[in-house]
Amino acid sequence: MRRLENRMLVLLLISAVFMTGCDRQDLMDILDIGRGWAQTHGLLDDEGKPEYFNIGMRAMGGSTGDDAADAVIDGGMVVNNFAKAEALRDEGFKKKDISKVDKAINLRPNEFRYHNDRASLLLDAGKAKEAEQEFANAREIAGRYGTASQIRNVDSRLAVLNANTEATFRYRMEAYRERYNYSKEPLDLAQANRMDDALKKGTWSMK
Repeated sequence: MRRLENRMLVLLLISAVFMTGCDRQDLMDILDIGRGWAQTHGLLDDEGKPEYFNIGMRAMGGSTGDDAADAVIDGGMVVNNFAKAEALRDEGFKKKDISKVDKAINLRPNEFRYHNDRASLLLDAGKAKEAEQEFANAREIAGRYGTASQIRNVDSRLAVLNANTEATFRYRMEAYRERYNYSKEPLDLAQANRMDDALKKGTWSMK
């Protein structure tokens, strides 16, 4: 159990090394916690400083020569990539900057939320065909992981589609229909039918 705890602590260490937002004192506190294990496995030198050469070797696709150290560095990089991707996604979506969302997708290409975000921004920009392709990308990714993932994908789409235009209203209606196909929840179908009725009346308001 102690060995597992040490590895988890060193994972935090490596994450901190890669995170640019970590100040020196925070980094030193984390280094102190996992110092013994990290020194044994070549992640810290005798003075307790990060062995950037070993860490860099693994980050560049090589190996430190220590399987356990490689695994910890890999874990730290995953944590760091996730944090970077989330920050890029948040900034890109808030500022309607597709290039930032693209960078998030490059870091985590199998995150269907990011594809839905990108599709929503494309739709807002009047690029409906490109948006539909991006929604299709999100569906394809979610489809690899079963029904629960497909439902989360639809919920992700609904979260970013504000029904302030006819196009987004129609996409929300289709999303509720798709959700019903997976959930068999009568409320999903009822919502889709209500939205369909509104569109037939020439409005995209549920009021």
